[in-house]
Amino acid sequence: MKIYAADLETTGLDFTTDSIICLGYYSPKDFGVLTDKTQIKQWLLDNQDSFLIWQNGKFDQKFIKKEFDLWVRNDFDTLLAASLLPEKPKSRALESLAAFYLGEPPWKEAALKQDIDTIKDYCQKDCQITYKLFEVEANLLRQANQDAFFHKYLMPLSSLLAQLEYSGIPINLNKLDWILFNNQNPNNLLKQITDLQTHLYTAYYPIISEYELKKLEQYKRPPCQKTIDTKIRFNFNSPDQKLWLLKNKLGLPCKDYKGKETVGKEVISEYIGEHPIIAELLSLSKITTQYEYLSSYKTLSRQGKLHTTFNLDVTRTGRLSSKEPNLQNVDTGKSIRSIFCAEPGKKLVIGDLSQIEARLAAHFSEDPLLISTFAEGIDFYSVLACALLGLTEDPKTLKVENPDARNFGKLVGLSLLYGIGNIKLINEIKINTGKKFSYREVEQFKTSFFNRFGGLRSLRKQAYAGALQNGYVQTLFGRKVFLDAKDAEHVAVNRIIQPSASDLCAFSQFWVLREAKEHGFKVEPLLLVHDEAIYQVEEKDAEGFAVLLKTVMEHGYKKYTDIQLKVPLGCDVFSGDDWSCKN
Repeated sequence: MKIYAADLETTGLDFTTDSIICLGYYSPKDFGVLTDKTQIKQWLLDNQDSFLIWQNGKFDQKFIKKEFDLWVRNDFDTLLAASLLPEKPKSRALESLAAFYLGEPPWKEAALKQDIDTIKDYCQKDCQITYKLFEVEANLLRQANQDAFFHKYLMPLSSLLAQLEYSGIPINLNKLDWILFNNQNPNNLLKQITDLQTHLYTAYYPIISEYELKKLEQYKRPPCQKTIDTKIRFNFNSPDQKLWLLKNKLGLPCKDYKGKETVGKEVISEYIGEHPIIAELLSLSKITTQYEYLSSYKTLSRQGKLHTTFNLDVTRTGRLSSKEPNLQNVDTGKSIRSIFCAEPGKKLVIGDLSQIEARLAAHFSEDPLLISTFAEGIDFYSVLACALLGLTEDPKTLKVENPDARNFGKLVGLSLLYGIGNIKLINEIKINTGKKFSYREVEQFKTSFFNRFGGLRSLRKQAYAGALQNGYVQTLFGRKVFLDAKDAEHVAVNRIIQPSASDLCAFSQFWVLREAKEHGFKVEPLLLVHDEAIYQVEEKDAEGFAVLLKTVMEHGYKKYTDIQLKVPLGCDVFSGDDWSCKN
């Protein structure tokens, strides 16, 4: 089999609007750069069976699919290979990897000239360096015993994500406008922001007028201009101005646990109840952030679709992240999720692995009570909420009858499992539920939790000891997550469970697509969000595919891997015209 490193140079970073300038290829005995589109396509066709190496290959795959309607191979990605190694640079850019592993000096500045000869030279250099990195990284992967995981799971996942990025997910732009600023919607976000700012300005003008008067003097403006000059008017979204107000005028320290002055929500939320402005400022910040976030959808949408970019190498846990836009933190509210929709004549089918982190905690810890809870089909977070809050309600119905209590159980359970500190947990509970607990009460939660589930305490100790001894922890699929000794005690369990959950959801999609093809379903994978997978199918196939999706996400690992879980998996499946069908 021929082996080539390949690289594209493009007019920009957006495959929907930019185009290919040239393609470079390199092996020790055969290398070159092609600018003619016919020749580029022919080279790609001639090398469909070659072993192709890329740096951030998803990027190149999307451009090639758009221009030539070809999905090319991505057999080895030097960016992703580095993410699995114990020693790596903070940046995975090609120059950073080349400097770290090869000792290569920078060469990128020469490309800024942008003449075609310079671009071709730059492209050829990229290919040569990528090939050298492949030789080094392939050996390092073998030494780290990560080559099997890399080739069996990570590289196929990268190609699947390239398809998701290329396809994009449809959004309803009219509904987006309705939520953002449509005047016929009395609760549109822009109106909420304006109303809240007006209220704050009116209610607290006696205090903030002092600030504005100082600004008037600074800018030497007459008083009549203050209400229309944004440099003068008090900005309740400005961190500096909020700090001035809360610290100097209301006497609130606004310091984090390190003593640094800040108006972050985790700090100022401590003062909820001490002054009404705190809740109002937090509300304004949340609505403004949501408005700005959703507004980016309009800017980034292409022909009614959002094409996010998934990152497999950014988070420390190996979980997926995404950017432009970030679709990993879409608000769970019904109105926001209704923006994401199926195309006419089609339905969205969504699979959500239920309580997957808690189930994996049961598997790794072998805690008998946890295992029996899942074996009996009881909701773990409901059981925990009843125990911690002293509720007499039936855990089997709590999720429906008292969802706030169930959410409290989930927040506290995962926080305690992952070693969150008491002060931080107090703040998290206050921010997410509005409930205020003392340090002593939270300590009692912790004691009760680990007394009840002793296997989880043992898991934390074992994970920490293993991390100290080996310098890493290992996930369900064999991914090694390398840790610093100073971080190990607090994050070791997290680094086992979260990436295991993320990998299980992501890798399940290989099996879903394979089974769907065998059963004659034409499906389009659209999005992966933590423990959820979103597909688009023909309306007539929605019901049948939903059954298949649930079956494969719950049992597919038994057929396609050697993994033997000690607890059953659960997958909730939803189908509808848009993402809000899950609500």
